[in-house]
Amino acid sequence: MAGRTRIEVQADWRSEEIARAIAGDLRRLIDDTGATPAAIARAARVSPDMVGMVLSARRNASLRILARIALALGCELSVRLTPGAGIPIHDRVQARMVEAFLADLHPRWRPLPEVPVRTPARGSIDLVLADGVDLVLVACEFQSQLRRPEQALRWSNEKAEALRQTDVYAMASSSSPGVRPAVRRVLVVRSTVATRAVVRELPALFTAAYPAPPAAAVDALRSGTDWPGDSLLWMHVHGRKANLMADWPPEVRSLAPRSGPVGGRRPGGRNPAPPASGPRG
Repeated sequence: MAGRTRIEVQADWRSEEIARAIAGDLRRLIDDTGATPAAIARAARVSPDMVGMVLSARRNASLRILARIALALGCELSVRLTPGAGIPIHDRVQARMVEAFLADLHPRWRPLPEVPVRTPARGSIDLVLADGVDLVLVACEFQSQLRRPEQALRWSNEKAEALRQTDVYAMASSSSPGVRPAVRRVLVVRSTVATRAVVRELPALFTAAYPAPPAAAVDALRSGTDWPGDSLLWMHVHGRKANLMADWPPEVRSLAPRSGPVGGRRPGGRNPAPPASGPRG
C-alpha cells in the first residue's frame, strides 16, 4: 500500500508469521490434551469463535486472551524481545553520514539503500554497493557511536551473510551465470573522542574484522578501482557537514591496516570500465 513505511510492512509480515506459529502450537497442544476447542474456550472464558480464529491464524489475539487459553491448557505463554541485527532507526548524524557517502561515490558503484534481510539476520543493511564491473556487493553499515563494538561487528557479519539470501544477490548472480558474487563489508564510523577511544582499546579486534587498507577502500569508492576487501572507514562530521576521511584519524592511524588481501577482483578480473551513462538507480 502506498505511503506505508518499511517498519509497518515488516511488522505486518512478522505479526502474521507469529500468528501462524501460535496457531500451530495451539493445534498441537489441543491434540496432546484431547480437549476440544469448545472446552478450551469455556475454561478460558473466551468465545469459541475466538479460539477458532486463533487456530486458523485469522486474528492476532491480545496477550490477555492468549494467556487465558494457555492457562486453560496448562501451559506457559512466553513473549520476549530478542536482539536482532541492529535497529532500523538512524539518528540525524547517521543520515548525514550516508548522504555524504553517497555524494562521494564513483559511477562504478550502484547504491542500494536500506536493503532488507531476513535470514540468518533480520533487519536492514544501511547501504549496499553493487559493483558495475566485477561481481562484488559491499554491505555498508554506518555508526555514529560505538557503545557495544562486539555487537556492531556481529551485526555487520550477520547482515552481510544474510545478503546472500536476498533478491539483490539473486539479481547479481543472474547477470553472470555460474559465478557467485563476492560479499564484502564496510563499517563507517564517525570520528569522535569516544569512537577513537574504543578502537584504540580494541585494535586487534577491528583490524582482524576489517583488514583492508582504508586508503585503498576510499580510493575504490572515489576513483572506481577494484574493491580491496573488508574495511573500516571514518567520517568527520561537523554540524550539518560530513565528509569521508581518506585514512584513519591521526590518534589511531598507526593502528590502521596497511596491507591486506584484495577481495573484489575475480580470477581474470577486468580493469574498470568507463562510467556508464544514464541514471544509477
